[in-house]
Amino acid sequence: MESRLPAPTHPPQQQLEAYATGELASDSAALLKTHLIACEACRAVVRAAEENEGRRLVEQPGEPLAADALQRVLDQIDGQSESSAPDEVPEA
Repeated sequence: MESRLPAPTHPPQQQLEAYATGELASDSAALLKTHLIACEACRAVVRAAEENEGRRLVEQPGEPLAADALQRVLDQIDGQSESSAPDEVPEA
């Protein structure tokens, strides 16, 4: 006798795209991730959405950085490492 399993249901494309861009709620994302393990068709939709989002981000004009931006970040890093260093090294 032939087994009559229901045809797999696929999430809507909008939900797959939201997953690809990180906009899907974590509980929904966990369920969708389980579906993606078994569904090549949906993985292809997610890959395409990720590529489209990547292109959009690369092509999006950004604000130019200030000339001293790198130095300011490095100064902040130096300030954090100095404040987190112990005043004295305990003796063994």
